[in-house]
Amino acid sequence: MSLSIEPFIKKLIVIYLTMKREISVQDKKITCIIPAYNEEKRISKVLEIVLNHPLIKETIVINDNSQDRTLETIKSFKVSKVINNKKNIGKTQSVLRGLKTARTKIILLLDADLINLNKENLSQLILPVLNKQVKVTIALFGTIPLFRIIGADSGSGQRVFDKRLVDFKKIKELERYGLESYMNDIIIKNNYPLKIIDWKNVGCTTKGGKENSKFPFKAYMSMWIQMIRTSGFLNFLLQSFKLSHLSSKNK
Repeated sequence: MSLSIEPFIKKLIVIYLTMKREISVQDKKITCIIPAYNEEKRISKVLEIVLNHPLIKETIVINDNSQDRTLETIKSFKVSKVINNKKNIGKTQSVLRGLKTARTKIILLLDADLINLNKENLSQLILPVLNKQVKVTIALFGTIPLFRIIGADSGSGQRVFDKRLVDFKKIKELERYGLESYMNDIIIKNNYPLKIIDWKNVGCTTKGGKENSKFPFKAYMSMWIQMIRTSGFLNFLLQSFKLSHLSSKNK
């Protein structure tokens, strides 16, 4: 009898190992979510890098009711999914739509207006989370001296994390620019292992540098006020320092 079951057991072991290997490969793939508003002149360069990265399984781009040819530009690339908002709902809710659609647990968030992004930058941001060295990575641009002195930028939208760390219902209640502050609070409160990734070569287009932003200072003030309302004034001021401190523990 033992001889008759042996081939069956061996077959089960082979099936188990095959499934385990497939699951492992699946876990080492991520979803990139890119919200975009009036980015027809900038998003192409970002998509060219993202779509050719071997660790990115799917790319979801959310067009937030752009008034230029952003949607047409996105559709000219072979992205996994295009979400077209019928009205402008802001960055946070656009990202939430992407999170709900994503087929992987690990998420890469990117802005659509990044300058000088390359594959190595993405690998640096992705691998510490995929390899389970840390739970979250956040990029630090090379163009903002204050945050480089502090060692972290609490407002950076370039980050990798497991989507199970966030509460979709709470995100639904956030303001347009409340997402990063909300996520920072979770990271700091739970003392999650974090790594700040130095992107010395990467920058982003300032609001004043965009054709659709006639009043950049007003736009920045609105963003900062929303972030303060999300975390509170003191927390807003201290988040970058706290994130830098958490990251220093994982060097």
